[in-house]
This record gives sequence, structure tokens and C-alpha cells, in this order.
Amino acid sequence: MPIKKGDIIKMKYIGKLEDGTIFEAIDENNPIKFQVGNGEILKALDKAVIGMEKGEERDIKVAPQKSYGIKDPKLIKKLDRNIFPENIEVDTTFFLNDEEGNEIPGRIIDISKDKVVIDLNHPLAGKRLNFFIKILDVMGDRSGNGKNE
Repeated sequence: MPIKKGDIIKMKYIGKLEDGTIFEAIDENNPIKFQVGNGEILKALDKAVIGMEKGEERDIKVAPQKSYGIKDPKLIKKLDRNIFPENIEVDTTFFLNDEEGNEIPGRIIDISKDKVVIDLNHPLAGKRLNFFIKILDVMGDRSGNGKNE
């Protein structure tokens, strides 16, 4: 039976960048389980599984605009060097808290005598993402909105 919105499914996937670098791999030993159309995963993947069936495999290409967005230059900030520890290095990832207490990942991209330049864009922003997905199981609609006989 083809997957539809509301179905609970299990899938495995491999996410790669254009250069072949794997940024995430979910295998059949620890598959991702989610309700289709519920916003639990990347929207492009959520839409891609609709119509697929158990055991089916598919390659999905996702443009930056449909995943983590284009890099926003406003999210690159220069901060005073003295608020950072002495031993910081370029490419160090760290977390800041916003006004609501949510953690925001940042990456140090440059260090000078007086300033540290940080990038608060998502690490995958601006990148085309390639996914190989395989549907491992379809448990049917658990939302109460439809029927699977």
C-alpha cells in the first residue's frame, strides 16, 4: 500500500553533500520512525516518501532553499575577542542561547587580535543535500484521520 500522510513509517537513509561527504547515516539497526506529514523530519523528505511502499528505495536531491536555507550574511557576526577563552581555534563549534533559552550552534570562522568572527548559520545552510532513502516498514495511519485496511 502506498504511503500517505498520517502513516507511521520506518526508514533508513544516507545524507551526502555534493562532494560525496556523508553528513548523516541512519541504518536499519536504528531506523528513523515518524508520522508522515507531521513535520518531524525535513519537509522535502517528508513529501518524498508519499506514494512510496515498503522496501522501495529512492534518491532525493534537495536544494538549499528546501532544506536549511541559503547562508544569511546577517548571521555572521564579529564579537570582541576578550569574551572568548584564549585557546579557541577556527572551525570550533559552540552553542549560544537565544532570548527563549534555545541553543543556537555557531562556528568560529576567523580570529584576529581584537575580534572573533562567528557564523550562526546552520552548518548545512547553502548546501545541496542528496539522500538515499529506503522504506523499511509502513505501520499505517495512527492519526485517526484515515483508515488502512
